[in-house]
Amino acid sequence: MTNELAKTDRNAAYVARYNAPSVNPYAAFANEGGPGIVGKHLTNTKGDWGIGEDKAEVPPDTRYLMIVPEALRGWVRFGEHGITDADVGLIRDNFQVKHRYALGDADESQWPTLNGQPKDPWTRYVSVLLIEVSPPHNDVTFTSGSLAIKEMCRIYGAEAHLHPDSFPVVELTTRNRPHKQYGSIKGPWFDVVGWATVEDIRKGRKTTKVAKAPTPPAPPTPAAAELDDALPDWG
Repeated sequence: MTNELAKTDRNAAYVARYNAPSVNPYAAFANEGGPGIVGKHLTNTKGDWGIGEDKAEVPPDTRYLMIVPEALRGWVRFGEHGITDADVGLIRDNFQVKHRYALGDADESQWPTLNGQPKDPWTRYVSVLLIEVSPPHNDVTFTSGSLAIKEMCRIYGAEAHLHPDSFPVVELTTRNRPHKQYGSIKGPWFDVVGWATVEDIRKGRKTTKVAKAPTPPAPPTPAAAELDDALPDWG
């Protein structure tokens, strides 16, 4: 099977959600945001999960289907009024993240300032699409520079073959991690509680449960990975 055919098969169930006769294309477009953002923006700031522009609290025990093959990585450039440029691609396509110096904007005297210090306008970017398990099955997109999405990609890469056409069902949680400036801080994390297809979620079928293993201690965080888990909002 060619790479293009493999991608088509893998995403057929997801694409079908937007090709259904009941989908309003204008509403679908209105729900799209920045690069890779579908539905509302899911964020985690200092361990607190929030959805949308008003950072509405996520109800307890909310579960999501994480569409890992739609995960993006790269860089985004922020200006005064939001994102002004992006260099991102799909992780499944092995998109290679450019070195920071390849993006331009190297003159720190032209950078915006934060607390009197120059702040790089380019920020490392990772995003992943999730679908709420409970009706109305809203789409949300989590963006972060954290290790949480990396861990989910590791799990998906190792276990997806055991769950054909399915994606991880996750609960939102947090995990303490070291930070070079603030010591131990809370960051986003996902607990995998099962696997399901998009069709399972839409029809309310039960998911394949996964026995929870004891939570291992968080690994030391390399300095390069110590990024702010909450990216700035954009208009």
